[in-house]
Amino acid sequence: MKEETSAKIQKRRNGEGTITLKKDGRWEFKIFLGTINGKSKYKYLQAKTEKELNRKIREYNSDRKKFNQIVDDTPFWEMAEHWMYTYKFPQIRSSSRDRIETTYQCHIKDELGFIPWSQITSDDLQLLINRKSQELSYSYIKKIFQFLNGFFKHMKNKGSITINPCDAVELPREENMEIQTKPIVIFDDDEIKKLYDFCKSIAESENHFYKHAPAIVFILNTGIRCGEALALDWDSINFEKKECTISKNLSLVKQRDKNWKAGKREKLVAQTKTESSKRVIPLNEKAITALEQIKAYNNERGISTNHVISSESGDHITERNLFRTLECICGAAGIKRIGIHGLRHTFASTLIRRGVEVSIVSNLLGHRNISTTYNRYVHVIMEQKKNIMSQIPSI
Repeated sequence: MKEETSAKIQKRRNGEGTITLKKDGRWEFKIFLGTINGKSKYKYLQAKTEKELNRKIREYNSDRKKFNQIVDDTPFWEMAEHWMYTYKFPQIRSSSRDRIETTYQCHIKDELGFIPWSQITSDDLQLLINRKSQELSYSYIKKIFQFLNGFFKHMKNKGSITINPCDAVELPREENMEIQTKPIVIFDDDEIKKLYDFCKSIAESENHFYKHAPAIVFILNTGIRCGEALALDWDSINFEKKECTISKNLSLVKQRDKNWKAGKREKLVAQTKTESSKRVIPLNEKAITALEQIKAYNNERGISTNHVISSESGDHITERNLFRTLECICGAAGIKRIGIHGLRHTFASTLIRRGVEVSIVSNLLGHRNISTTYNRYVHVIMEQKKNIMSQIPSI
């Protein structure tokens, strides 16, 4: 019987193998494997359609790549640091560099550092996540996973591996974590009144120990982030319109040389992280009064500065400086101690309890999505709904 001939001329596939449309309508892939005992050997794949044949070719090439891949014995730490400093760091903000580097140095390097990176499996990563879940909060676990996933995704994109081992890793459910995320701590109405009463008494005295008390009141009445408050300058305050423009943020970041080697920490004022963080906030009377008190204090002490919150020399201060003032105020006023961010939470929770729409609160806080605001303050919203329902008679 005469051998079947092709109905379509063969075509090359990027120099590897050829595809043929046979006379009977079948599609065939043929690739040369080599010569054994003087005879040429070929691999054949067949399918009813060209689409199905292409799928088979992709699967075959993937298997060949895994089978023929040379094991890279380079330790994980060497490849991970090359990726972090060469590819990741140039693309992110200074504060993000510090956070990523800390996550790697404290929670990943000692665990995986000396294992050949190409031999790390999904099981290795899952066991690491499981161990860390016993000692860290959910937010830390996410940071660890994000680092590992970013690295292996990069290696896959380079073609060094065919499968990202992180794809099979499962993060624990947050409610099952050994270390639970700390609940939001806020001032209640009585504590807010006590804080105001104490700050008023300080304003009427010559006590300079609490010089940043008006700044505490200002943050409580605007809900801005601590870094946003510390970066604020007087040019951003419009007393006539009673509004404040937020566009910058101050943070403490490590100085780095051209090779990204970390040095001492320094204060850095930069643009806000997201566009939604840039916003104009209306100022209520307490916020205006607090700003006027800061101006009066600076005039009395001869402090010349464009920073709204400053040191005696007119320079920027750090969050730690502000926190010490808040801590002392809480102790002197007889109210519970909270962090600076607790003032922001108090602002948002108070607005929601007083019936302000979540979308408006979200805009004032500078959240990117309203869902962020809702999820963070859902307990306040649910409490408000319960109070409303308790006032409704039986239907």
